[in-house]
This record gives sequence, C-alpha cells and structure tokens, in this order.
Amino acid sequence: MRADAYPQTASAAAIDRHGGPCPAKAVWREKEVWTGLEQHGIAYNELHDKFYPSIGCIPCTCAITPGKDVRAGRWWWEAPESKECGLHVKA
Repeated sequence: MRADAYPQTASAAAIDRHGGPCPAKAVWREKEVWTGLEQHGIAYNELHDKFYPSIGCIPCTCAITPGKDVRAGRWWWEAPESKECGLHVKA
C-alpha cells in the first residue's frame, strides 16, 4: 500500500502481516513507485497508461481525466467520503 494511496494511510503506522515494521517500499509515494518500476524494468498493468490509476474489478473501476484525484475512478457512484470496498474498515 502506498503512503499516498488513501488519506488515512498518509499518517498510518506501517506494519507487516506479522505485526512488525514494514520494509521501506511499503511506504513509498506514487512517484517513488513509478521510479522503482522504471529503474528495475518491472512490468505493470497497461491500464495505468489509459488513465486508470486505481484498478479494481470491472464494475468498480473507470478511467479518469488527467488532473482528477487518482481514486475518482473507483466506486464512482459513491460519495467521496465513503469510497471503499469494505476491506478497509474505519476504526
């Protein structure tokens, strides 16, 4: 999960699935992720090149226009404050 993926993750403490600290890559910002992919020749989903910055299942994902919030294409029918899939529960 990127540190800038959601408003809640910007200040969240990073832990791995065993409860310990996450490696540094888990808290990279979007620019750092793309730099790392390019530097290491890592493949990525080509939908990112077609303005799908946040990719999920087909009914929950649509392309966005440049300059829009990266999450605008996910759960597009929901109000901005409740755009979540149910995996991330507010505490």
